[in-house]
Amino acid sequence: MENKKPNEVEAFVRMPDEAPLIAALVLDVGLLVPDSRNNSDLRIYECGRVALVVMPSEDDFLSISLHGATRWNSDVDFARFVAGALDCQVRCDPGSEFPEVSPYSNIFLNLQEGKETLVAWG
Repeated sequence: MENKKPNEVEAFVRMPDEAPLIAALVLDVGLLVPDSRNNSDLRIYECGRVALVVMPSEDDFLSISLHGATRWNSDVDFARFVAGALDCQVRCDPGSEFPEVSPYSNIFLNLQEGKETLVAWG
């Protein structure tokens, strides 16, 4: 059976706004253009068949989800890219890369300063 990439990857990034993320994504997804209806609670940026959705989350994190065909195979892949590109704290669902973590738990993978740890959150 062919291993298909997900159509959505999500991570949570601790930063005041998404501008540095949008700049970091340009080489991978193209120029993301803001939707004219964006507001402080929900912001959408699009480039072709890819959309970035940004929403405020808890503890000064932004929820960032990328929809459409991208190069990332999982939330963990995407979170590692974001943490490396922006040198900031990122969290994500550990998914199948950490089979010891129940998908129904409140355990997240925390990436910060080149280290990965599992943390309870939420």
